[in-house]
Amino acid sequence: MERANATIDAVYAQLRNKLGPEERKSLQEAQRAWIKWRDAEADLIARLGGGIGHGSGFRVDFANAQTKLINQRTEVLKKYLSEATSP
Repeated sequence: MERANATIDAVYAQLRNKLGPEERKSLQEAQRAWIKWRDAEADLIARLGGGIGHGSGFRVDFANAQTKLINQRTEVLKKYLSEATSP
């Protein structure tokens, strides 16, 4: 997950640098909302996958789900980056 976080952080920073002030604010708000959704979604995925409670199996399933969701979001941000024009 560390590698996925490092990648999304780098892409987010690149995108942020290409945006004007209003777009940066929207991106920040969207990313904060996405983080909350990511955590809730990863919790659901882990529980549906058989992770009960907060034992080691749950933590592994939760981390795997988070990593998958981070990688998906990174691809979305890369698409935005390719479409963004500098301010």
